Amino acid sequence: MTALFFSKIRGEIDSFNRLYQNVKKGDCYSLTYLPGLGTTLRLNNKKLGTIKGAAFAKALFRVWFGPKPFQQDLKDQLLEPIKKAPPKP
Repeated sequence: MTALFFSKIRGEIDSFNRLYQNVKKGDCYSLTYLPGLGTTLRLNNKKLGTIKGAAFAKALFRVWFGPKPFQQDLKDQLLEPIKKAPPKP
């Protein structure tokens, strides 16, 4: 992510970070992106908020799924079910 790109989505990043809450053992965060709606953060299936914009979603998911993920083995684990899924007809 370039400094220019980061500066363009800085407001979205700050808003997203404010959504996070303290967690306890067994809690589960989930992220969902829907075009035209945005990226929704949930904690234990409770919606915490949605951040609009495809650019923000692209940057966020790139952390895990981009060419240089935060943790390659985590990326591999997350994508494993997709790799094992039978091809669609």
